[in-house]
Formats: sequence, structure tokens, C-alpha cells
Amino acid sequence: MKDGWLQNPVNKNILRFYKSQPNSGKMFIVCIDEIVNKDQEIDFIIKEKEILKVNEAVNLWRNLKLKGWKEMKTKI
Repeated sequence: MKDGWLQNPVNKNILRFYKSQPNSGKMFIVCIDEIVNKDQEIDFIIKEKEILKVNEAVNLWRNLKLKGWKEMKTKI
């Protein structure tokens, strides 16, 4: 699984998936961020952070995509 972002189509929340360590293939950190627009800049407020095993992160990603969350093609 690669690092990535999912956005909830209903509100301004995004989930950010990234590896917990540069060389670690076994754990992912998942952050729930809220997108905030400030003076022509985009900022993120971390609402929650959790460490997941890769298979848990993959399952979460898959389930959210099935529920309509959209993959963000570029990182902000």
C-alpha cells in the first residue's frame, strides 16, 4: 500500500495514510484531518491519529472507497 489521501464527499474531512517510518512496510499512520481555508492558503487541523497494521489500513481504505470517499490524486 502506498501513502495516500481520501476525502469525504459530505464534509471537509480527509484521511491521510502514510507509513509510520520511512523503511517500515508493516505499519501505517492514519490521520483524520479537517481542511481549513485561511487567507488563500489551505491548512489542516489534525482531529485524530491512529497507527494501523497494513492489512487494517488496506481494509479501511477499501471500505471508505466503497462508501463513496474519493481518492485525492495529488497531495495538497
